[in-house]
Amino acid sequence: GVEWLCEAVESVLRQTLPVQEIIVVNDGSPEDVSGFLRKYGSSVAYREKANGGPAAARNTGIEIAVGDYVAFLDSDDLWMPDKNEKQLSAMERCGASWSHTGYELFDTESAAYETVRTVSIGDFDGKLFPRMMYSNPLATPSVMVRASLLREDRDLRFGEGMRYGQDQYLWMRLALGRPILAIDEPLVKVRMRGKNASLRARAQIKAKALLYERLSSFAPDRSAELSSSARFGFRWCAVGEGLLDRFDSGHTARDNVIEWMSRFFYV
Repeated sequence: GVEWLCEAVESVLRQTLPVQEIIVVNDGSPEDVSGFLRKYGSSVAYREKANGGPAAARNTGIEIAVGDYVAFLDSDDLWMPDKNEKQLSAMERCGASWSHTGYELFDTESAAYETVRTVSIGDFDGKLFPRMMYSNPLATPSVMVRASLLREDRDLRFGEGMRYGQDQYLWMRLALGRPILAIDEPLVKVRMRGKNASLRARAQIKAKALLYERLSSFAPDRSAELSSSARFGFRWCAVGEGLLDRFDSGHTARDNVIEWMSRFFYV
């Protein structure tokens, strides 16, 4: 999405607190980026890599980063002009190691990028685990992390090899030992794309199954903090995903069949 990428970079360049660096990672896109590089090449550190998914792309950015803080922005989202100034000030004031902000969901079909809904995150503050395993409103472009954490612990990375839930995997690992600071002000605009409810349900099932599997592998003692009903729910997601995958691969199913099966298992 080169056109959207230009808008995203512009929203970073407009920050009231100038950033030390802007890293743009091209995850194997075949699009022509020559126009983008002519316009912004002197303002960004640009890297191309073979396609590996969003987790691998973000992790590449983490490895390159030299600043004291790392923040994330997908090519289709935007930062408000005072986002970094307010977020960094709040983090330094209370010594937080990571933080997130509220955000607006906006309609990509609207010429004026009309706000559809504002997401408040004020009560999603402090100790997140195990609460985040039930519901997690963190938006990736609203998160800022002290870079020293990421450099000292190489396990603190987005979940590569996960088609869904890669970002939630990193938030889970961060939340296991560190409280988060919530800045309940919409400082990010998140673009709404896609209206297929079945894909969202299927993605939720797969992501929850993978998150629980990974939690159980690297921190089995912490998985015990989940309620018995929650553990049952995660296991049910794994069962449901296995059945959906088997049905999907063995039949030429119409989308609406997978849609209703996914909704059934998710509910």
